[in-house]
Order: sequence, then C-alpha cells, then structure tokens
Amino acid sequence: MSDSHSTLIIGGAFRVVNGKYYVQKRSWEMLRIFSDQMLEPVFGMLRDQNDDTLAYPLPGTVQIVELPNAFGKVKLINTVFGRGLTPDIKRVIDTCCVVYLRQPLWECWDVFKYARSKGKKTIVSYHGDWPDALRKTEAGVLRHIFNICLAGFIHHTFKNMAWKSEIAFCVGEVLQAKYGVFAKNSVVFANFLHASDDIIASRSLRTAPPYRILFVGGFEKYKGVGHLIRAAAILKQQGLEFSLVLVGAGSLEKELRALAKSEGVAENIEWMGYIQYGPELMNVYRQADIFVLPSIASEGMAKVLMEAMTQGVPVIATDVGSSRRLLGNGEYGVIVQPADELMLAEVISSVLADPDIRTTYINNGFQLARISTKEKQAEIVRAGLEASVPELIGTPPYLRSVD
Repeated sequence: MSDSHSTLIIGGAFRVVNGKYYVQKRSWEMLRIFSDQMLEPVFGMLRDQNDDTLAYPLPGTVQIVELPNAFGKVKLINTVFGRGLTPDIKRVIDTCCVVYLRQPLWECWDVFKYARSKGKKTIVSYHGDWPDALRKTEAGVLRHIFNICLAGFIHHTFKNMAWKSEIAFCVGEVLQAKYGVFAKNSVVFANFLHASDDIIASRSLRTAPPYRILFVGGFEKYKGVGHLIRAAAILKQQGLEFSLVLVGAGSLEKELRALAKSEGVAENIEWMGYIQYGPELMNVYRQADIFVLPSIASEGMAKVLMEAMTQGVPVIATDVGSSRRLLGNGEYGVIVQPADELMLAEVISSVLADPDIRTTYINNGFQLARISTKEKQAEIVRAGLEASVPELIGTPPYLRSVD
C-alpha cells in the first residue's frame, strides 16, 4: 500500500467465510462508482458475521480493514467523542493520502476527526438524510425531543464534514442544498447501477387483474412500508385483485407482518426476502405491473426507481428527497404525498386501470434510463475527483488483475 496514492474508503459491511470476503452486491457496486477511479483503494467496512445478505464474493485483490462499529451506547459515545478507532484503522489512516467517507454512517465521524487531525484530505458523499428521518420518526414526547436534538447534532456534523473536505458528492439536489453548499466543491450524482445493456427493449402489459404491486427496499420506518400495506388494504376493500410483492429485509419485518394480518391483507402479500442486485432481482421487477416507493424521509435519489424503469415498470414515489426531480415533476412517474394512504391507493388504482398511462410512463422511463447509466455516473464522479484530488486517480488492483 503506497503512502502517496492510497485511499481509505469508509462504507459498507462484510463477513468472512472460509477466508473469503463477502458483501452485498448492491452496496459493492455503489462503492465501485468511486473506487474504480482510484489507484489504491482500501476499504474500511463493518464486519457482521450474522448477516446472510452479505453473500457476494469479492476479488482476492480487494483490501479490507475492519472498522469498529458504533453499536451500543458506550461505543456510540466513544465514536461521537473520537475515541472509537482501533490501532489497525489508525495505521491505515496514517499511511493513506485521502479518506473517502460515505454518509450516513456513524463510524464516519470518528474516522473523519482522526484523519483531519493527521492532515489527511477527505472526500465525503451524502446518500441519505438521517436528520430528516429522525425528525419524522413517530415517538413519545421525550424520545421525540431526543430525536430532534440528535438530528441537530448530525446536521451540524454533516455540514462540518462538507466544509472541511476537498469535495462533497451529493445524491440529488436536495442533499446538495443541505450539505454540498458548505463544501469547497460539490457535485450531484446518482447511485444508478445499470448499464445500457441492462435496459430491456420493450415489455407487454397485463391488462386484467390480478396485478402485481412491487416494493424493493429496507423494512425500516423511513421507508414507509406500513403506509403501503394500509393502502393495499384500501385497494382490497375496493375490490381490486392484486399481490403486493415485498422484496427486502429489516428490523420492522415482524411488525409489518402483524400489520398486514390486522389490515386483512396477509394473503395478498408475497414476502420475497432480500434478493441480491442482479438478474434474479431484475426478473422480479419484470413480473411487476407497478412499482411503489412509499418513503416518508431520508431518500437521496432512489436507485430502485431507476431499476424499475430499466425493466419497463411504471413507478409511483412519495415526494421525499430528490424523487420529484428524478421523476421530472411527474413526467417519468407519479408523485404522491408521503403517508397519505388514501391518495396512494387512488393513484395505484388509476394507473393500473389505464394501459395508456402505463405505456407512457414505461416509454418515458426507458428514455431516462438510457441517459442515466452507471457509466455516466462514473464520469461525473471521476471529473469531480480529478478536479479536487487528482493524486488518487488510477486503476485499482481488482481491475488491473482482470484479463
């Protein structure tokens, strides 16, 4: 590892099986938008041996250093006050020339403080809005007050990191307006992972029920899956025949299953579990008649919307983060207000009932997908890196080793 050209990349999680590193493919491909432009990337990741979604094998030339996690009150306090780093991670920071921090991640703060104390250049990218999610989380009075205070601290921290870094990359214009404006230089990009060849040429429409309504994402509060389940209950009461296909995993799965049962739609829901990014997931998209992203907070520019478009699926998204901008204020998909279950049900029903509207959104989505490939995002990222930290530019070992 060179002292003058290595970059420490903070983000993601891994596990070790039989001496080999495994990660989530989607997370890895997002990191590669940056690491593919770097001569000597070293990945600082959280280790989680119990996460079965970490199933994508990494090339043997990828270097990983374990990042100490901030889980638990004591660890979190140590991280906030800059006392959470191990000697191993400090040694990597000491020998690298640049540190890249992918937010939101608690552990980034500790790494950032130590790196700046050692005079290291830092790059930061913002992919979600934790403060927004905390402010909108339903809680009791005391918990709500705590969340508001914590959101204020995180917001200040994000601004401070942008201000002191060489460049800030922001997923969508909304995050740029919140944090990128404080940076020396800021760039808007997206985490889109598709190539031109991944976009299907055409698709046929299902014109009669039962329809397939799809969600792909985490089962967490800010994703709003509970609102989608309640909207599904309204659709069922109205007599629509459908299956609600839920792809993902998360802390709320048990709660959401109970909600589906109490709302009387348990038999209408297909729980697919977590599916790695790739052909199997794309096949699930292609089987859907409509895609819904019901988030209530924390979105940057949701890549699942673009994934649906590449497979010819019309999309509905709540007006959160940069979704409205991505969907061209309604040109590429339908925008609804967050947490409005009645409106969501009405829009789902009206779009499914009108083949012409679906065809228009499908064709418009194809057009947007063709100009929004991962190669385009890589060009945007590389130009920003070359302008701010040209010393790290190069071809990483895991690409140099490919024949």
